[in-house]
Amino acid sequence: MSGAGGAYTPLPGSRRHLMIGDHAAVPAIAAGLESMDADAVGTVLIQLDHDEDRLDLEHPAGVELRWLIGERELLVDTVAALDLGDHEGLQVFCHVERGITKQLRKVLVKDAGIPREQISISAYWALGRIEDQFQAEKREPVGKIDD
Repeated sequence: MSGAGGAYTPLPGSRRHLMIGDHAAVPAIAAGLESMDADAVGTVLIQLDHDEDRLDLEHPAGVELRWLIGERELLVDTVAALDLGDHEGLQVFCHVERGITKQLRKVLVKDAGIPREQISISAYWALGRIEDQFQAEKREPVGKIDD
């Protein structure tokens, strides 16, 4: 058996990290936080529907962990309000529901100008879709995150 994993690994040379997720991304975020250097800095934003779903995630002291309780759109509003002007050395992890992922891609890439190669972004799920339908749609225009 093995725990949560995947292709994403925080780069030790990154000056700062921004991790964005919802309930589906919590295992990947937890694994990412555990693998960060002790002196890592950044922000983690996790949207949950219910406050009682919060977990005690270990994270470096320089990484702010913020739980956003309520509507999924809170992620978009919160990310849009961040100061993302200096994106040199920034590494972004963004994995949430497909509709929100598309909105966040606009905020991160088009509005903030963060180079696409500094961002790990994809949808982990899609509202109203079962897994088979969600996976099949990834190959169709509705499932595309990048323009």
